[in-house]
Amino acid sequence: MPLDKLKKKPAAIEKILHFGNNFPLATMGGLLVMLFIVVAALAPFIAPYDPNKMNLKDALLPPGHPLHLLGTDYSGRDMLSRLIYGARISLFISSASVFMGAILGVFLGIVAAWFERLQNPIMRFIDIMLSFPSIIVALTIISILGTGINNLIFAISIYNIPVFARLAYGQALSVRNFTYIEAAVALGVTDARIMRQHILPNITAPIIVQFTLVIPQAIMLTAGLSFLGLGVMPPTAEWGNMLQDSLRWAVKGPHLVVLPGLALLLVVFGFNTFGDGLRVALDPRMRNR
Repeated sequence: MPLDKLKKKPAAIEKILHFGNNFPLATMGGLLVMLFIVVAALAPFIAPYDPNKMNLKDALLPPGHPLHLLGTDYSGRDMLSRLIYGARISLFISSASVFMGAILGVFLGIVAAWFERLQNPIMRFIDIMLSFPSIIVALTIISILGTGINNLIFAISIYNIPVFARLAYGQALSVRNFTYIEAAVALGVTDARIMRQHILPNITAPIIVQFTLVIPQAIMLTAGLSFLGLGVMPPTAEWGNMLQDSLRWAVKGPHLVVLPGLALLLVVFGFNTFGDGLRVALDPRMRNR
């Protein structure tokens, strides 16, 4: 084999290096996101303690303690372990809810763009859903169904449906008049196959970008509902209910407030910067600008 082929880098690695060189802030955000994902996935193996194990003798230890790197809470539970397991819960709820909302929203958007008779009823229904604030939608659904992780995922996914439906609708409208779509119609290809094999693959890039930009909103909504006592319930470790539990002890143990808030700040910053960089990288018009 020629030496120049051996030295040639794979195309995927070249694209990653190109992205890192041109979007350093987005790359840093992507690395933060990957760090949180790895930590969440390996939580049972890297957490030093059981996140719910209480030890009142070690309550309110400050960060830097030899046995508890980030200190303990008012019940003596290890803060590092609770933050690690909190990342697992927060990322699972946000990603699952956004994924469910994306599937239903993209389906409705493509159907509305392809079938003109369904366009008006579907999109007017989407407009009605968009008129309600996210917290109001989530509070209404949770008040009906009750608290719990499954109900929280369902409530957040309902709000995300119109976000992806509007995006998919606009993208599908611009694609449906392309020549290859008209050729598929002339050949008698079924509507379902056209939407699945010809329209969906050509609108995937903006949907992926939107996915990365919506996840931090879902994380903040999850934390906000848990903070209000309507999301993940104690003693399950979740950043929102950790903040709510720590308010009474903020003076004696400020790290109880700072650490979950810092975790939220970092993960939201990571997703937002990575999503912005990905949006510019995948859009030739913005890249040229």
